[in-house]
Parts: sequence; structure tokens; C-alpha cells
Amino acid sequence: MPAPLASVRGFVTKRPRMHDDGRAAAAFIGNVLVSCPHCAGAATVTGTQRSGLLAGAPSPARLVCRHCGATREQRLAPGVRRGYRLSHDGHDPYLGLPLWLATPTRHGVLFAFNAEHLAALEAIVGARLRERHSLPPTSLRNATMLSRLPRWMKLARNRDEVLHGLARLRHKLHGM
Repeated sequence: MPAPLASVRGFVTKRPRMHDDGRAAAAFIGNVLVSCPHCAGAATVTGTQRSGLLAGAPSPARLVCRHCGATREQRLAPGVRRGYRLSHDGHDPYLGLPLWLATPTRHGVLFAFNAEHLAALEAIVGARLRERHSLPPTSLRNATMLSRLPRWMKLARNRDEVLHGLARLRHKLHGM
């Protein structure tokens, strides 16, 4: 049965309580929505993971734009199988292109890699209570997405502004 909806200062959230599931931000970078460098439309960067006979082969990320048909592959250094760099500047971790789901706030850039990441951010920010003690003691508690979010995103006094920014990103996602 789905959790009941709760209203947080005019914004509808999925639940008033959130349990940290232990996922890191890197769990959301399989398909990243970026601005196409050719047409500025929404494009997808896919981080491929090869299996079978090609499991040891390098697997570079690939950009594909649905609007103009542009493609680009990540260039990997010799010996590197998969390369990415997570940062908080609103750029994709593979090719360094600007993210499609990004909006400025007075505190910094608010961004999401894809729809799943956006939903996770909405759940975290919209929750009045965030529980982290549910993780097993052997997990890396300081490596979860919740623990690595900027402080301004987690502060209750910024909740309205951050939820408003996430609503803008949700609207942009549905307008694709």
C-alpha cells in the first residue's frame, strides 16, 4: 500500500518521514539528462556496463540527442575501464556537459541527473524527519546521497525554496 501524501507548506510530498536507503549519488548516473551541445535540447548520456565476453573491455559513456541526432562518446585514457567524476556544479559526471535538470537558487545550483534522482531528492527534502540509523553498521554511512547533500538543501528553513526549485525541475522534465 503506498504511503499517504502529506503537505509540507503547500508542497505535496510522498511521505513525512524518509529512511536513508544507503544509495550513493553514483547510483543515479546510469542515464543522465544533459543539454545537447548542438541543439540545446534534452539529450541522454548513458554509462554503459558491458557483460559477457566484453566485461573487461572499456565501456565509455555515450551521448545521444533525440532532437537533433547528435552523438558523442567519452574518451577514456588507456587502462581506464569506466570514468566519471561527481561534482556539485550541475554538470554530468561523464562528459562534463550541463545537466538538463538544473536550476539556480540563491544558495547554489539545484540539479538532478534523471527522473529517479529527482524523485529521491523530493523525498529527502520534503520529509520532515530523515532517518539514517536504519543502515546496517557495516555500510559507509557518510557515503550515502543523503549525507553528501549540501547543508543548505537539508535545512528546514530552505525547504520551501528547494521544493519550489525541484517543482521547476519536475515541470521541465514533463515538458520534454
